[in-house]
Amino acid sequence: MKYPLLAVVVIGALSIPSATALDITISDPHDDKSFGGSNLGPNGPENNTVQYNAISNQSWDLENFDLTGSSLSVTGGFNFLTGTGTGSTSVFPMGDIFVYLGSTPYTVPSAGDHDGPWTGRDGWDYVIHFDRNGGNNIRNGSSGVGYSIVANQQQAINYTGGSQALNDGLPWYLSQNFTPTSFATYSTLADAEGWHNTIGGIDISSILDDGESFFLHTTMRCGNDVLWGQQEGTSRVPDGGAALCLLGLGVGTLGLLRRRVR
Repeated sequence: MKYPLLAVVVIGALSIPSATALDITISDPHDDKSFGGSNLGPNGPENNTVQYNAISNQSWDLENFDLTGSSLSVTGGFNFLTGTGTGSTSVFPMGDIFVYLGSTPYTVPSAGDHDGPWTGRDGWDYVIHFDRNGGNNIRNGSSGVGYSIVANQQQAINYTGGSQALNDGLPWYLSQNFTPTSFATYSTLADAEGWHNTIGGIDISSILDDGESFFLHTTMRCGNDVLWGQQEGTSRVPDGGAALCLLGLGVGTLGLLRRRVR
């Protein structure tokens, strides 16, 4: 009579989500340039690289997407709240995060790497839209960084455009400023590379519930760097330590139950 309860305990132990952050950043399909000035082609690492023909330093580097369960974070080298890099007076506001379910979101034009039109660029399914002030910069209020997850219903989009031909015409942010439905955190960290700025705790469980693979991309107004992420499906890998601990508890419980039956 007690065994069904034990089965629930064991099954529950095996379905515990991992608490470890998973780096879901993928190689940029555009040509990247390293901080040393080398053109790395479309398969270079994301950190310490920017778009070809762009300003190449930590101040304008978008670095990584991390996913912990259904909690997303995005990190970059410039201030997401002011749109400025360290020591720079230029303002290039951080964009929203565009989400494409299933297939690759868009193709890179064959003639050059910086000019559109980008086939499929507006085929996004959702956008994680950040609350903004009058200057289009992301706002960090008393409750945190406000955001809403908005479905693609022909909303007006602002596209990238810089003083040089970088990645013009990519989705940058929604024109309409929706009332935030959730709040994320904002944090900074300094290390040998320089400053890192992170918006974390973005709950994307409503997207993960669709059970599909998805792609993410975000950029700043000038398209100096484009950050990509990808997640295959929505399955979660159990945390080994916690699962084994509870599994051991279940086995121990089984031993006690057997004694009681006798």
